[in-house]
Amino acid sequence: MANPFDAESFKQFVPKDCIYLHLIGVHSPAPWRTKAFRDIDLGSVKESIKAAQFAQCRHFIYISVAMESSVMFTYQANKKRAEKALTEAGFNLTLLRPWYVVGPKRTWPETFNWLYNLAEKYPNILAKVRKFRLVSQEQVLNTLIEAITHKPEKLKIYEIEDMLKK
Repeated sequence: MANPFDAESFKQFVPKDCIYLHLIGVHSPAPWRTKAFRDIDLGSVKESIKAAQFAQCRHFIYISVAMESSVMFTYQANKKRAEKALTEAGFNLTLLRPWYVVGPKRTWPETFNWLYNLAEKYPNILAKVRKFRLVSQEQVLNTLIEAITHKPEKLKIYEIEDMLKK
């Protein structure tokens, strides 16, 4: 059985010259899950890098998180460490940086949409608020499809504004 925290257990199953799509992370991130962020989010990326290098993958796609928030510091810090490790690994790399993905059983943040709408009326806070808009599962999937079907770049980053257009 493959263990995502041990590249030796799955690297032989990664096809040579593939697109590696990393989808492992802490379910329902919360500020008190510091150890889980390090062990799961960062740990799985480090092992995935080993497996992807073994397979000489041509493109690595990683779902990270929007940065510059005043909450979830440890979550962002581990995502930044993962991004740094991926960049240093030398892959053609695509990063998606949503703040929160709304989907089935993940709709509670929609109760704050009125705040996003209110912020549209105040230019002094609008830029900050736009960095943390909610994106839908459909928008993330459309972004992933674009990343997979287009020629990979050395580094391509999809920020929230980019995903909202999908």
